[in-house]
Amino acid sequence: MKWGYQIPKLNYLINARIETAHQKKMFIPFLKNNRCAILIEGYYEWKNKEPYCFHPFKKGKEHIYLAGFYTKSQDVVILTRQAKGELFKVHHRMPVVLKESILDLWLNSQNKYLDILNK
Repeated sequence: MKWGYQIPKLNYLINARIETAHQKKMFIPFLKNNRCAILIEGYYEWKNKEPYCFHPFKKGKEHIYLAGFYTKSQDVVILTRQAKGELFKVHHRMPVVLKESILDLWLNSQNKYLDILNK
């Protein structure tokens, strides 16, 4: 799979806003049937052309899962939300991090995704 989705006749999309993705016709089938969890060790946000590395882990954890979806051509898009806490000082958006306790619920396409992520 590759990160990013080339929308026909439009832009290349790498992230989608969790607050509005369910309102966009092109995303609805992916959010309903093609959810995924992206396993990461950390990620970067940029401010004034300066990279900031984030390792948002709890003790004993070496990785986290991000909420995303994939297309039929196996393009992956990460869902984002408004940044919280210290991260907001660097960037106004952040990836949607999945708690391990809801990972199975997220991947089960029969559950409404906004209900799951608000747990």
